[in-house]
Amino acid sequence: FANAMAMAFSANKVFFRGEDQYGWPLLSRAERNMDLNAEFTQKISDQEIAELRRFQETVLSNPLLKSEIFHGDSPYDVNDPKWLPIMQHYDTYFGTRYLDLTSSIYSGLYFACIGWDGAVNTDIDGLLYIFLDVSTRWRGLYMEEDNGAVSEFDDILPPHVENSFLDWSHPEYFRLYHSSYSNPREIAQDGHFLVKGVIGGRTNHGQGFKFRIPGIQKKRIAKELWFAGYTPERMVRGAIGQSAHSELARFLGK
Repeated sequence: FANAMAMAFSANKVFFRGEDQYGWPLLSRAERNMDLNAEFTQKISDQEIAELRRFQETVLSNPLLKSEIFHGDSPYDVNDPKWLPIMQHYDTYFGTRYLDLTSSIYSGLYFACIGWDGAVNTDIDGLLYIFLDVSTRWRGLYMEEDNGAVSEFDDILPPHVENSFLDWSHPEYFRLYHSSYSNPREIAQDGHFLVKGVIGGRTNHGQGFKFRIPGIQKKRIAKELWFAGYTPERMVRGAIGQSAHSELARFLGK
C-alpha cells in the first residue's frame, strides 16, 4: 500500500514514524524541553546552542563514546551542523528539534505498537505516519523545488550551526532532512528526519498520511515483529533496550 502511494504521488522514497499513542502531538524532544514562553524562533535558539555545547563537551571528554561516534576519525568542528543529527541520536537529556523517521515500515509499526520501555498498551490506539519524499509542498511536507532531497545545508549560507535553520523556504512546514550520519546502534535510525522550521510555532496541518493502529491489534503486530527480528534489544540499544526487551518478552510470554 505504501508503495502504491509512492507511485501515485511520484515519490522518490517513503518514510515512516510510529507513535504508540494516537493523538500524541508531533513535537520534537527539544521542543518539549524548551521554554516556549519565549518568542517563536526560526533561527537556532540560544538554549539549543547551549545544550549542543554541553553535549559536545560530553562526547569529546569520553574516549569510548567519541570513538563509537566517529569510528576513530577526527571529530567534526564544533560549529559543523552535522553535530545536530549526532545529538539527536545520542543525547538523552535535551535532544534536538529533529523528529526521527525511518525507511522501514516494520520499524515504524514497532513504535506504533510498543513504547520505549517495551510496554504494549492495548487500551490506546497507535499511529503510523507515512511521509513521501516528493519535490513539491504536499500535506505539510516541504521539499526543495529541484526534484531532489534537501541538501545538508542551504547554499545561501555557509555551513555553520548557527545558520542551520535560517532562510528556509516556507518554515511553516515540516522539512524532510537527509543526514549523512546514521546511528549504527539502532536499526530504526537511518539518518532521516522531519525538521520544524519555527520552534514553538504551529505547523500547517496534514503532516503526511496518518493510519490508526487499533489497540486490540497491537499485541498481534508486536508478536509478528518479534518473530521477524524487530525486538527491543535491536530497536533500542543499551540498558534501555535490554529492559524493554525483558518487558516485551514477559508481555508476549517469551
